[in-house]
Amino acid sequence: MTNLKYLIFTGLILLSAMFSACDDDDNLQLNEEELITTVRLTFSENGNSTTFFARDTDGDGGNPPLIDTIRLTSGLNYSMQIEFLDESNSNDIKDITSEVREESNDHLVCLTSNLIDQPTITDTDDNGMPL
Repeated sequence: MTNLKYLIFTGLILLSAMFSACDDDDNLQLNEEELITTVRLTFSENGNSTTFFARDTDGDGGNPPLIDTIRLTSGLNYSMQIEFLDESNSNDIKDITSEVREESNDHLVCLTSNLIDQPTITDTDDNGMPL
């Protein structure tokens, strides 16, 4: 079994950063900040899939995040899909995965574990860099 619990939390922290861009000194343009409260990881292998979550819907300083313990069968090759959600308003849950993908040059998903081999990242940004 593999425990990637901290992978999700690390990704959640890294992806909650706000980026800004400047055309010139007189015209400052800020990208709208994405609020990422939830990261959903879906692992698929041979037609079967399992989903794990990391949630921090009340933000910093509130309740601790809820992070699923990821348990996968060793010796199998999984593909993983990652999705980013804003669940800060339970009446209006927003899937912001497409927005993160559109701004792929400004985002980086980091996958780390000392229990498994380094994963192969197949998604890239406009510059050919891993997403």
